Amino acid sequence: PLARAGVPLLIEKPLAADPIPADAFAEAKAPIQVGYCLRFQPALAAVAAAVWDGAVGTVRLLRAQVGQYLPDWRPGTDYRAGVTARADLGGGALRELSHEIDLALWLGGPVSGVRARLANTGALGIETDEVADLTLTFASGAVGSVQVDLLRRAPRRLLSVTGDDGTVEWDGIAATARLFRDGAWTDLTPPDDGGGDMYDRQFRHFLARVADGAAPLVGPDAGRAVLDVVAAARRSDDEGGDIAP
Repeated sequence: PLARAGVPLLIEKPLAADPIPADAFAEAKAPIQVGYCLRFQPALAAVAAAVWDGAVGTVRLLRAQVGQYLPDWRPGTDYRAGVTARADLGGGALRELSHEIDLALWLGGPVSGVRARLANTGALGIETDEVADLTLTFASGAVGSVQVDLLRRAPRRLLSVTGDDGTVEWDGIAATARLFRDGAWTDLTPPDDGGGDMYDRQFRHFLARVADGAAPLVGPDAGRAVLDVVAAARRSDDEGGDIAP
């Protein structure tokens, strides 16, 4: 209703708990942006630019990994009562850490098949998935791996894209980027331009789209595509085999 009324919306990810129709926001009269804020991290933007500029050649392999111990996420709160731990609120590692799925789709393109394994080890005493391991087949023929978990004590967030000519890597914790090509590593980490962190950049981008009416970097179609992969992963875990989103 807000979209149809012409209210600009910045919607926290994931866009919904379950898949939504392709035309859910067809009648929107103002910009809609989904909060996949990692896209606004400068070092990651440098990695994306390298991929699109052909620095690694034809992309063959994409790997995305993130892990962080859930009890450390929100100090002073009971993690078992929070959204991540509760199935009724759409929690779990797969949805909560769906940034990595968004990045895979952003850099790898559409996915034709998903094979997944989800697990609750019992270590955290929660009712949602603590671990998700996805193998993606991209429409381009490339292969992807997305691994997310709520168990890792030392936080880790890594992304690598490998092509015929090289590999580009992003360290999300250190906020660095580098390219391996012609037998050597090159640092791609941008210098600090005073533009603030990824949240500052995300909000400024959204306000600029409100002002000019252009499509945001992360629109509802991107958010919906992530939900489709999440649903395919759950089906794969239940039924086995590759599932088309």
